This record gives sequence, C-alpha cells and structure tokens, in this order.
Amino acid sequence: RWNLFDAVLVSLQAVDIAFAVVNLTFVRCLRCVRSIKALRIIKTVSYVRQLRLMIASIGASLPSLMWAFVLLLLILYLFSLALEQTIQAYIEIEGTAGLHPALTAYYGSLGSAMLTLFMAISGGADWSDLMAPLQDISEAYVVFFIGFVTFTLFGMLNILTAVFVEATNNIGLVDAELVIQGHLQKEMHTVREMERIFKQSDVDSSGTISREELENRLEDPRFRTQMWHMGLAIYDSDDIFQLLDVDGSQNIDIGQLVYGLMRLKGPAKALDVASMMLQNARLDVKLAELGQETDLILRQLRGMARSAQLAPKPSTGLPSAAGPVTCLQGKLEEVAERSESHSGDSQVRKSDLQRQLEEEAAGEALLMRLSEAEVLGHRNSEAAAIRQQAHRNSEAEKESF
Repeated sequence: RWNLFDAVLVSLQAVDIAFAVVNLTFVRCLRCVRSIKALRIIKTVSYVRQLRLMIASIGASLPSLMWAFVLLLLILYLFSLALEQTIQAYIEIEGTAGLHPALTAYYGSLGSAMLTLFMAISGGADWSDLMAPLQDISEAYVVFFIGFVTFTLFGMLNILTAVFVEATNNIGLVDAELVIQGHLQKEMHTVREMERIFKQSDVDSSGTISREELENRLEDPRFRTQMWHMGLAIYDSDDIFQLLDVDGSQNIDIGQLVYGLMRLKGPAKALDVASMMLQNARLDVKLAELGQETDLILRQLRGMARSAQLAPKPSTGLPSAAGPVTCLQGKLEEVAERSESHSGDSQVRKSDLQRQLEEEAAGEALLMRLSEAEVLGHRNSEAAAIRQQAHRNSEAEKESF
C-alpha cells in the first residue's frame, strides 16, 4: 500500500518535470499537485499506533460518512420544502405586511430554507433566532420547527454516531496489520504479567514452580482473580501438573508453565483438536497391531495343543500337562509385556486377552487330562464328564471370539 503511495508521488513529480518547458495554462494547473508531496508525512503515522488507529478509523468511516450526508440532505430537503411551500402560500394570500423582515431571507426560497435548518442543527446560528420569524405567522410553524430540531439532534444524529462507532469497531477489515499488532502487544503483556506473578510464587528462587508452591498460591483469592482476568480459570494444582509435568518431577519450569497456560487460554483451537485426533488414530493403529499379534499367539497355542494330543505317549508313567500349561503361561507373560508397552487406554484390551488366554489354558489342561485318562484305559464316567466339560469350554471360547 505504501509502495503504491510512493509510486503515485513519483509519477506526479515526473509529469511536473516533463511539462516544465511547456507554457500551457493547464500545465501550470498541474503544478498544484505538488502540494500532495506534503502527504509523505502520513508514512510516519505507521510508527505511532494511536495516531495510526485514528487515521484508519477515519478511513473506515468514510463510506458511512458519505451516506450520512445523503440522509441529512434528504431530511433537510423534505422539511425545507414543507416550510418554503407553506410560507410562500401564506405570503401570496396575506402579503408581507406585519411579518418579520428576516422571514424572506431565511425561508424565501428552498435553498435558503435548507441552509437555515442546517444552521439550526449545526450551531451555525441560534435556532431561537431562526424560529422567531415563524412566530409571526402561526404557532404551528413553531411546533414544526421544534419537532425538526428534536428529531434531528436526538434521533438522526445519534443513529449516525452509532453507525460511525460500528464502522470503527470493524477497523480490522481496513487495517489488519494494526489489529495483529494490538493482539501481539496484548499477548506479550499477558506473558510478562504471568511471569511476574509466578516469579513471586517461586519462594526458593529455583526458577521452577513446585506443586506445593502452586497450591499455596491457589489459596490466595487475589491470585485466582488475576488468573481469571487473564482468561485462565485455575482451581486445582493437580490438573495443571497432570497436563504440564511431563517428567513427573513435581516441578515445572516457569517458562514452560507460562507457555502451557497460554495454550490453555480460551476454548479448544483447531490445532489442538487435530492433534488429539492424530493421537487417537495412532492409538487405534497400535491396538490393531496388538489384536493381530494376539490372534497369531492364539493360533500358535491351538497348534501346540493339537500337537500335544497327537504326540505318542510313553506306556510307563503318566504324561504331564505341565508342559503346555507352562507354555501358555509363557505366552501370557509375553502378551502382558507387549501390552504394557502401549498407552493406558489399552489396559482393558489387555485384561480381556488375559482372560481369554486363561480360559484357553484351562481348556487345554482339561484336554490333557482326558488324554491321560484315555491312555490309562480309564474310559469310565469320569472321562465322559471331562470330555463334556472340555466341549463346553470350547463352545464358550468360540462364542467369546
């Protein structure tokens, strides 16, 4: 924007130099544009925020000001036309005898009537003096004049003021850099104020805030009021340390604490929501991998159980079910170690897997007992009961999966 402004000034200077040798009247008139060079001082306004705010506000209100002039002109035209027509009709009928000498000067034509009404509302003349000629005609004209002044001063002008204020409030649409500068200054002021407050809370001058120090400060109503004034509602130190104490040392650096609290100001931002969604997506991927590993382990356990059933048993001594059970326990420990490496949200899944594997181990143990009974030739009611129990456990396992 300022580069375009400089380009216009340089162009005007070039035109002035180019036509300096030509003795033409309109060229001399072009030299009047030299006064525009004085507008260079406006560039210095960008370094003074308050002055720049005023000039930007004037620029933002210019469209509203134009339409305000149109509205004012329309109202003056309507009221002046009514006054001028009725006064002219009265003069044509009654004549000018006995009338105030300034009546025709103030209301003799439409232009003079508009000028008179404008002076009445703008302070160009005392409106009681402007109303005096109308008193000689009728009191109705006096009421009409007072109604115009009341409507314009207390009605229309207040509405126009509100329109200008609204245009000034939308200064961000005109000068975004000014709004950004104000926002940055406000943020820096908040950061410095928070650092000052927490440095006062650092009793041992360690540069960090402990849980105990923060709890002591939270007991002070003035501290909570200061935090609330800066847009932070802090009532419990546990919440702050749970979010910001990453290493679990129960001490938070003042700079880290201020940075974390600044991020906690106000509602959740789009970046915070996107970060949470990304973490949830990564957790879903880890849970899916854990589910695949668990399915693989279960298939391996079934294969081991079938191999243990089909393997030849020695005729002397009873086979023991400790081997498969020991393998199952080893798999359980392996699953538990893998599950512990994931986040706390997978604890429920891990407990379900442990319960399923324990049921699988119990079923395999029953199958081994049945195999032992068959090898020894004890095909009695006990073997049948064990087989039925194993069948029920197998059905329960299928339903659970």
